[in-house]
Amino acid sequence: QQTQKISDMVLSLSAAKIYMQDLKLKVVKNEEDDAAMANNISELEDEVKVLKVDLNHRAVTVLSGEEANGDPKCAKVCSGTTGRSTTDWTDYGGSTGVYKNVDISGCGFVKIPTITTSIEGSGYHWEITGTSAVYFATAISFRTYLGGNRPNTRKGLALANSWNIEWIAVGFTC
Repeated sequence: QQTQKISDMVLSLSAAKIYMQDLKLKVVKNEEDDAAMANNISELEDEVKVLKVDLNHRAVTVLSGEEANGDPKCAKVCSGTTGRSTTDWTDYGGSTGVYKNVDISGCGFVKIPTITTSIEGSGYHWEITGTSAVYFATAISFRTYLGGNRPNTRKGLALANSWNIEWIAVGFTC
């Protein structure tokens, strides 16, 4: 009977020893998981620091505009062209000019942006006045008139020479 009790105790101790070894392995695994988690947290903190620096050094700064400035986080540069073969000029002013309304609604501005324009084409646009003049600017559109020094500045001349408006707008989206 005593031998049986001793034998049972040895078996219980062996089982307890195995159980303790399993617990030690789980503790070690948890410590490794904790270390990996701490490393991941540290890496994420470093990434957040970089993002904060990026936000503080935004590439777009608007000093002043047509209206009061919006939120600096929402400053945006948007650009485009009316297209060499797609600009639909409209004649105006007898025989000396054309104009084009330009849609900038895709930029998402909520205030009137600062707009800079230039005329691109294959000929004669160097003789034209108004190439950088912006009229009727809103958050969604503006107009440019061309004319002046060259006689017979009409839609046909503009189309034949692929005149188009290249533009850049800087403004706020919120």
